[in-house]
Formats: sequence, structure tokens, C-alpha cells
Amino acid sequence: MCIVIDVNRVPSVLNPKSSDHVEFQPILDWIDRRRTKIVYGGTKYTDELSKMKRYFAILTEMKRAGIIEVLDKVTVDLEQANINQRTTHKNFNDQAIVAIIIVSRCRLLCSNDTSSLTFVRARNLYPRGIEPPKIYRDRRDRRQLYHRQFTNRCGPCCR
Repeated sequence: MCIVIDVNRVPSVLNPKSSDHVEFQPILDWIDRRRTKIVYGGTKYTDELSKMKRYFAILTEMKRAGIIEVLDKVTVDLEQANINQRTTHKNFNDQAIVAIIIVSRCRLLCSNDTSSLTFVRARNLYPRGIEPPKIYRDRRDRRQLYHRQFTNRCGPCCR
């Protein structure tokens, strides 16, 4: 199983002192029990993460521990360019997230970016055989972490 964490949620998941960490503690627990891997990749997403120096260092250590899978940057960038050509709506700024989901075949996204979630769920952005992800927004969605559809259906990146 793998999960994509939107950059705006990384502090909420990784920092116990974050004001809304309690809402995202189940994800950190899930990761700590080695039930999932965090997946990310691509130039845009990596650049956004690298600006968060404290968390980028934590994620680098997690990568060394085998908890994070970094996707091929070129593959994600090409998919993102394809998505950019097909979408022009001014409120959609998470093409990188959709590209990561397509390349990794990840089934779960941690995000609460309400302006982009409508687009992230749009079936027309995904190729045949890849479904839009389920969204973890807060503690009420923690059941998704244990849902059977996610336990053995990760993409090729996490096998």
C-alpha cells in the first residue's frame, strides 16, 4: 500500500506539535507500523518539499529507512505535462499530485485542499484502469487506512 501526502499536509502528518496533528496521527501511526509507503516524485512536488527544509530532512531519513518511494522524476514530469495540456482551469494547481497517482497507481491521497479535490477526483484525468484516489482529510477518514481495497493493491512502485 502507498499514500501520497499533499505538500500542504506534510507538517500536519510529521509534526506532533502541529495544531492539527491529532487529525493526521493515524497516518503517521500507519506509516510507523510499516503498513504503507509514502510516494512522491516529479520536479514540482520535490521542489515544493525542498522548500520545507525541516520536513525534507525527515523525509530523506524516511527514504533511507525504506518508508518512502521516490518515483522517476522524468516519468512524473511527462505525465504532469500531459495533464497540464488537458486542464486549464485556474483553480486546479495540483497536476503534480495527479501525475504521481497515475505513475504510482496509488489509491490514497492525504489532502484537504478543497479547491483541487474536485479536479483530483475527475475520472477523465486518469487513464483506463486507474481510478481516482480516496481522500484522507481528517481523523474521520481513518477507516480508509484499513480498508481492504488498499491492503494489497499498491502500484508497481511499492512492490
